[in-house]
Amino acid sequence: MKVSYHLHGVSHSLWGRCEMTDVKTTHQPYETLTHYTCRLTIPDDETTQVIIKTKTSGVCFATSPEDALQQTKTGNQYSQQSYASYILGYVRDNLHTIDVDDADLTYTKDPTIKLMTGDDLQDFQRDVVSLNGV
Repeated sequence: MKVSYHLHGVSHSLWGRCEMTDVKTTHQPYETLTHYTCRLTIPDDETTQVIIKTKTSGVCFATSPEDALQQTKTGNQYSQQSYASYILGYVRDNLHTIDVDDADLTYTKDPTIKLMTGDDLQDFQRDVVSLNGV
């Protein structure tokens, strides 16, 4: 995912028209880098969880690094839903461009093995057919 950029405390129109030397202020620009993990479960499939890790980079005008951190944390408190929405939209719009060769599958546990009865096998076959819409 491309890193998205945002500005805290400055309008986009002001940002494009001024330089820091033109503004008389005690605020200085601080770069912010925020890392995100977005987890979701596909509806009607509680066994599949999708995890997306990404980050945003921005500029925050603040009086100190501590002020910049507090501004960023405060903004993050109120932006979780909008960032999740943006991330999901980005993935939806770009998923078709991903080649399976670029995907990484990792087995996380040893397989569980259980002897099936004839009824278990029939139930499994019915479930597979049903889940595949046949």
